[in-house]
Amino acid sequence: MAYETPDKSENHDLGFCIYNEVMFNSDGDRLPPPKTLQQRIRKAGSYAAWAQDHFLYQLKASDSPVSAHSLAFLDSLGKPQLLGMDIRRWTGGIGQMIQIRIMDNIQVLQVRVMIREHRMSDTILESGYAYPSRLDPTLWTYITKTQIQQRPGFCVDILANDLPGNLSVETMEFDSA
Repeated sequence: MAYETPDKSENHDLGFCIYNEVMFNSDGDRLPPPKTLQQRIRKAGSYAAWAQDHFLYQLKASDSPVSAHSLAFLDSLGKPQLLGMDIRRWTGGIGQMIQIRIMDNIQVLQVRVMIREHRMSDTILESGYAYPSRLDPTLWTYITKTQIQQRPGFCVDILANDLPGNLSVETMEFDSA
């Protein structure tokens, strides 16, 4: 029996929807169709052979029975996962925080935040990079730079990259401001 993730998860109590469909990269360009499993494994093997001497994989391997090559291989197959987002402190004003919880099996390198009018809109109201917490590797904070009037249906896109360059894109649509 095959299990599939839904294309859309809704939580009406909290007033947001999460879409699992990755269609665009961090520059807004449409992504090519997904690679086959064989292509992904071949790419992961090539990456692992190249990256096994990277200090981060060496450091992680020193604390576990798994080799740096295996860690790099596994890291290449996975991508960052969004754990949650807190926009309670954001009322649409300048200088307010949006906190993002995101993790990867090795390390998240970069998190970009884009705020759009609604899910189907190409109009980006604000965009920028979040910065990581010094104490919690899963916590990233974005400080808003633009005054935005929140309306029902606005969405926040989270784009995260890890060390091998895997891109994770999550869109949260908010039903009400």
